Parts: sequence; structure tokens; C-alpha cells
Amino acid sequence: MNIVISMFAFSLVLLIGLLWRSYRAKLRLNKSLVEKNERISDLNLMKDRLFSVVSHDLRGPMASL
Repeated sequence: MNIVISMFAFSLVLLIGLLWRSYRAKLRLNKSLVEKNERISDLNLMKDRLFSVVSHDLRGPMASL
């Protein structure tokens, strides 16, 4: 009977360890995803500014035609 209880306890500890590891991996991936989304937002703003400047610079010569 003690062997069954020991095996159950070991299995429970192993399961908790695997779940904890999975949880930590999920947190790391989520943090990485948030950082990448912030970077993409910053790059998108830079792209919008660049297109704004380029379109402004092209409007001048086109208007004179």
C-alpha cells in the first residue's frame, strides 16, 4: 500500500513540475510577443512618418507640372 501512495505522490509532484514548466514557458513567450508587438508598432509609426515626408516632398514638384 505504501508503494502505491509513493507512486501517486511522485506522479503528482511530476505533474505539478511539468505544469509549472509549461506555465513559465508560456509567460516567457507572452513577454516576447508583447515586446515584438511594441517594436512593430514603433516601426509602423516610423513608416507612416516616412511616407508622410515622401508624399509631401513629391506633392511640390507634381503641383508645378
